[in-house]
Amino acid sequence: MTDAQTFLSSPGRVRMDANGQVTEVTAQIYTRAGHDEVRVRFEDPEDSSDMARRGHTVITLHTGASPSMQVRRFGPVESLYQFIPGQTSQGFLQVPEGRVSLQITTASVQIESQRQQVTVTITAMVEDQALCLEVGIVWADQG
Repeated sequence: MTDAQTFLSSPGRVRMDANGQVTEVTAQIYTRAGHDEVRVRFEDPEDSSDMARRGHTVITLHTGASPSMQVRRFGPVESLYQFIPGQTSQGFLQVPEGRVSLQITTASVQIESQRQQVTVTITAMVEDQALCLEVGIVWADQG
């Protein structure tokens, strides 16, 4: 039985381009009927340079009238990035050696959405570094 509280899960792919550094991964995509939200979960790529620090990442994307995106990494290295247009948010990067707080000022979050495909383009400053992030998410039909 599917209702507005049940997430539907589908296999998919995610392509992230952060200032020219491209990562492509297989992911599990979660959507909910009647909600402007997409959740994505993926494991760190197997070719990660440091296998001992592998973990997984969850992206929560709000595609409605107030688009935003949160990227949360779990594992030996943890991080949180929140992108809310016109706002400054606090994020962090936690490594075994310590924790660094990050100030994230988001200029824009643009979302293009079709049936099983979403493209997100974000322009932001993380601390004093410019970030241009494009995330493409594609998943299989759930029907």
